[in-house]
Amino acid sequence: MGHPKQQVDPEDFKLKEADLWLSANAHSSVADLRLKYGLSRPYFSWITRLEAQHKYAKKFPKLLQTEWVFPAGQATEQSSSERTAEYKASLVSSPYTVDLCAGMGIDSWALTNRETGRGHFANELDKQPILIQNNMQHILFAFFLESLFPAYYVRINLRILLRILFQYFICFP
Repeated sequence: MGHPKQQVDPEDFKLKEADLWLSANAHSSVADLRLKYGLSRPYFSWITRLEAQHKYAKKFPKLLQTEWVFPAGQATEQSSSERTAEYKASLVSSPYTVDLCAGMGIDSWALTNRETGRGHFANELDKQPILIQNNMQHILFAFFLESLFPAYYVRINLRILLRILFQYFICFP
């Protein structure tokens, strides 16, 4: 684990050499890589990704096959597993959902993947929620309501959003 305040940067995975480095070191020891590369960017982010692949393969089998970015530290350990998130999402019958403590976005991911899901609002308490912003962009259209609510994200189909706004302004002038 890195410095307690250091975090993974999603931009590190956009570098050309990221996939080559991750493939070449897929079976390397995370501890050896941390000793060799330390906390320097982009290696810190890449090593954290390898650590998630090694440690959480059963917890996040689908997400590890995508471009999902896993944070350093306890957030990955404390988050819902894919199976738990999918189970919780199956208990919800409403087409519109809200996740008030989005964290890594695993529960939000499961809620937006429901067949009956039409719109989702995810609230992250982190002041710089770059990871959930990066991860949720792969799911649905995203709005960043910075001017109204700092660090809030709305995950909703644009057509549904326009319908909601239209109904709101027509019904409540």
